[in-house]
Amino acid sequence: MEEILRVVQEGGALMWPILGVSVWMWAIILQKALELRSLKVGGLERPLCERLSLLGSQKRSRYLALRAAELELDKGLRELQALIAIAPLLGLLGTVMGMDKAFWVIAYHGMGNPRALAQGISEALITTVSGLIVAIPGLFFYGLIRKRIEEAKVGVKELVHGAFAQEEVR
Repeated sequence: MEEILRVVQEGGALMWPILGVSVWMWAIILQKALELRSLKVGGLERPLCERLSLLGSQKRSRYLALRAAELELDKGLRELQALIAIAPLLGLLGTVMGMDKAFWVIAYHGMGNPRALAQGISEALITTVSGLIVAIPGLFFYGLIRKRIEEAKVGVKELVHGAFAQEEVR
């Protein structure tokens, strides 16, 4: 934990927003993972069937029930995409700020203060790496979640159409 705090401190002011983006991103990933896990246990069928029975068997009702289920599945994905895109941009901004510090050291002290110069370069590298460390796994898990959601949408469509096919037989 001490090491993490040291790295955050050495990375400069932008490390806190990068850390915040990371926490927010992982909260969404875990929430979506738990939601998708509950779908495997039949967690979508009961609410969808209840919604269908309330709306009736008209084609428009089927569309509304299907659309509501799809919106529920997609909830949080746009935020996740935005956070994944923001993390490396914050890292890049930290890079620019760190290099700016390094150039100011050169402007004021010349090359005679290597420690101050290294501090600016270190800040630049730490924020760059941190932004990428947040974004890369986020992108990986976003892909897995997106794939599972698309599979669930197919299941929802089959469920909706199957429910109405049974009703039409009666």
